[in-house]
Amino acid sequence: MSKKRWFWIGIVVGGLMLVSCCAAASAPLLLMGGGSLFPWGSGVALIEIRGVIASEPVYTLSGLGTGSRIIIEQLRSAEEDPNVKAVLLYINSPGGSVVASDEIYQQLKKMDKPVLAYLGDIAASGAYYVACGADKIMAHPASLTGSIGVIVEMPNVEKLMQKLGIEMTVIKSGPFKDEGSFYRGMTEEEKAYWQGLVNQVHEMFVDVVAKERGLPKEKVAAIADGRVYLGKDALEMGLVDELGSFEDALTLAAEMGGISGRPRIIRYRTAPGLLDLLFSGSAFNPRWLSEELRNLLPLTRSPALLYMYKVYTQPGNNAPVH
Repeated sequence: MSKKRWFWIGIVVGGLMLVSCCAAASAPLLLMGGGSLFPWGSGVALIEIRGVIASEPVYTLSGLGTGSRIIIEQLRSAEEDPNVKAVLLYINSPGGSVVASDEIYQQLKKMDKPVLAYLGDIAASGAYYVACGADKIMAHPASLTGSIGVIVEMPNVEKLMQKLGIEMTVIKSGPFKDEGSFYRGMTEEEKAYWQGLVNQVHEMFVDVVAKERGLPKEKVAAIADGRVYLGKDALEMGLVDELGSFEDALTLAAEMGGISGRPRIIRYRTAPGLLDLLFSGSAFNPRWLSEELRNLLPLTRSPALLYMYKVYTQPGNNAPVH
């Protein structure tokens, strides 16, 4: 192929990528409602939190996780949309980042329109933390929820390194500069320091649940040992308001918004870029592969505080709710 032809191919491909980026920047959200491209009338905004909660979307073998910035943008769009009378927040997530979970929770607290959180297969730890920001919480009787707690994981491959004959030389400015390094075990002082951080963040979680659920802090602390509870048990504990199916939740959200009958469902979708379209669902998506490897063997990421129920195979799937 001639150099001239390669030149024009490069121009075309570059132009397509530029147009894709500009389109995503100028129209970050697409409005979808009831299967119609041109919907009118009042409805309920359906916003879904699925998979691991992080600041940016997380690509894993089980599907696309939730980016807090996208959810916040969708919530703001629902708040500004005159057709939206209420928000139904569908949650199917084991939790995730402490910061990302709190960012979504804080946005929910700013909403003037009524918000109903519906707990699907699992809404544990950070996902339950998010739900506490809604006006009401409904769970399926068999939902897994709760897991009020904090976790930090720090791998240690020191013995493996010794077997392989690999040594790591570390030059640091202070004794704590390489804390959490997977090249060595933690000192007792480092463990105590991180335990203190976990305790502080755990206290924040307990305070939010006690405040939003109207429960004594001592009662919340007694059940905040990290375990999950079935939806029916969570109702008895005061962690949720009602039990029901997704259709029940949709009906209740409509009532909260003053809509009679089954409401029109309004969805918001992030406009995909060209690369997302090319690699979506593909095993060749580099982000999908790299993120999954980091989730399975997190040797390349820094220690992080997580509101997360540690399940490695998430129940359910990532298909949209109907």
